[in-house]
Amino acid sequence: MRQQLPASPKRPLTESGHLGRKLLKLLQRLLIHLFKILRWVTPVVIGLLAIWVIGGNLLAAQQEKRVDQAVEQYIQQFPTTETNNSALKLEELSTGLGFGKILGTKVTPTRYLHLPTPKADQKSFVETLGKDLSRYLDSQFKQPNDKIDAPPENIHQYLVEHAIELEAVRTHILSSELPRWEMSYIRAVGDIGIALPSFLSVANLQKILVVDILDKTRQGQLQAALETLEVSWKLNQALQEQPTLIAQLVVIINSSWQASVMRKMQELPTAWQERLNRFNKYDLPQSFLKGLYSEAFLFVSARKYPALSFFKSLPVFELSDSSSNPYPQWFISLSDLVFKPYLRLAAVDYFDRMRQLVLKLPEQDFCAFDPDTFSKQPGIASAWWNPYLGPAWVNQWHKVGKAALRFELTQKVLQVKEAARRQSSLPKQIPGIESSICRDAQWLYQLAPDGTASISFGKELDWMKFRNDPHSPLQYAPGDRLQYSFKPKQSNPTPVP
Repeated sequence: MRQQLPASPKRPLTESGHLGRKLLKLLQRLLIHLFKILRWVTPVVIGLLAIWVIGGNLLAAQQEKRVDQAVEQYIQQFPTTETNNSALKLEELSTGLGFGKILGTKVTPTRYLHLPTPKADQKSFVETLGKDLSRYLDSQFKQPNDKIDAPPENIHQYLVEHAIELEAVRTHILSSELPRWEMSYIRAVGDIGIALPSFLSVANLQKILVVDILDKTRQGQLQAALETLEVSWKLNQALQEQPTLIAQLVVIINSSWQASVMRKMQELPTAWQERLNRFNKYDLPQSFLKGLYSEAFLFVSARKYPALSFFKSLPVFELSDSSSNPYPQWFISLSDLVFKPYLRLAAVDYFDRMRQLVLKLPEQDFCAFDPDTFSKQPGIASAWWNPYLGPAWVNQWHKVGKAALRFELTQKVLQVKEAARRQSSLPKQIPGIESSICRDAQWLYQLAPDGTASISFGKELDWMKFRNDPHSPLQYAPGDRLQYSFKPKQSNPTPVP
């Protein structure tokens, strides 16, 4: 008998297959609902985007009216002017000093610039002698007394080889009107895409002049040192007329060197006291605020450039350079459409905060000024929606305060020296020792039993402390210790042959 095989059982549905069918059905339902949602969400998104683009640009245009009015008023203060003959002549003479032209002026509508072949280009000057000049100045101004060391051999050789050129510059500036360079800010104000001069050559020329003053003072050539100081002062006055912040920051650097070198000079005329007093109380803060106000218009050009191009001009963004653009045109157009209203409104917000900054800074006492507290004031604190474009210039006010205190120390030192000349000995006390820069602060003058004397600032300020660590992020310039010492019976230095 044939054995009957058992029937095969039915193949059961696996658990994974069952789950897959459920997921497929769920996906189908989700897609159906998604398409239904998109049918009404897409018009809403497009409508909101249209409202943002149209409304945002209309709102920005309305608010930009007061910025445009402020730009117009600002430009009227600085009409376009042509480089004068004094500046053109200085350009010619500066090339003989080996670091190129001052501001790169070549011609004017009425005169061509005749430039001799420079003995060295600016790059080589900055990389070699420029650094040595800075180190020498730092080493001398760290000494809070009248001591002046002989300059290093390469600097001495430079002064000897360029004595004729330096004399020509000195004679020209003393006998000519104040140099004035071309100013054409109608096009540059509020345009982040236009590069402004860095004034590097002006700073290099000032370093040479200050080193020359030190060397002539050391050799007892007091009249020549005084004339060179006058040249340095006039050049800084010319730079003060430039209505840009970078120009005013260079003015502060130059003036700090001037303040330090004046302390080491002998028989400086008393008329300098009034000049220093006016510079400290008016010229220095006002010219700085003028330059700071020019920064209020920095982002006005957000409406002029495509959004990506504008972002690329900001140092916080590291996008591709202008020579290559990895973005397709549709993305560029879309980003411009979406971001342009924001950029325009952010530029207006930046202007409003910078204007408040310029108005409120003069009310601050230099010694009591706290940047963190000040920057949190209403109208100055960065908006949550505009963090990068908020005012980032608060700490710059400390630079003005440092320069002002350095010059006030210089005024006190000159006052002591003048009294010592009148009575042939160091004075026992100084009238008017209080500070006119800081409220409730005084300069401390002490006459020691051995006949020496010293003067120092009576307040300890963290932002004025001297730090000798070159790697410290808080490295400050030499001379920040705000003190000076005197020897008895000061007399004219013996000329060095």
